[in-house]
Amino acid sequence: MPRSPHRRILFAVDDSSHCRQAFQWFLKWMWRGGNPSAALSQISEGEKSNPTIPEDKLEPEEDAITLIHVIPPDLTATPNHLSETEVPISPNGLENSGGGGGEGTPKFVEDAFTAGKAICQVFLMLAKEAGATRCDACIAFDRRQSTGKAILRSAEIRGADMIVMGSHGHGAIHRVVHLGSVSKYILRHSRIPIIVIPPESFSP
Repeated sequence: MPRSPHRRILFAVDDSSHCRQAFQWFLKWMWRGGNPSAALSQISEGEKSNPTIPEDKLEPEEDAITLIHVIPPDLTATPNHLSETEVPISPNGLENSGGGGGEGTPKFVEDAFTAGKAICQVFLMLAKEAGATRCDACIAFDRRQSTGKAILRSAEIRGADMIVMGSHGHGAIHRVVHLGSVSKYILRHSRIPIIVIPPESFSP
């Protein structure tokens, strides 16, 4: 059965309840899981025997989701605090390689990184519960870049097809990812489509 290309989606996350609700809304209404039985049910017997199946009836591949949590430059400003631009996070909340600090790393930097890992773990679990099998996560940091630039850089590196985020993500540690101002920057500078999910999308 032919398959249409999957979408590569970058979703910016923080610790706010709104961001979690926005991600759940995204999983329900935007994410494509790739359902072979549903795709087959839309194709007639004649079309099944035809090697050229209409594009709108191709079985979609599951969307690939990358969750990104950004530690802002003001927490990484001192040289040698952090050695990498991105650290991948595994589903159990542990970094896959490198880590977020090293010998001499200040406690406030380690605390920000630990909080970021916990946030990524929550969203990875939400994705898993929704049936997503192509979801990974990373923490980004760069003392030379703003949060918005870090997100755009990650999208470019991954060849993302779109960036999705919730608006006004003011969590308890909202300085880590302040999506109110960040979303405005990304909307102005992104070369790919941006989806900003407002609170009204899932309000009762």
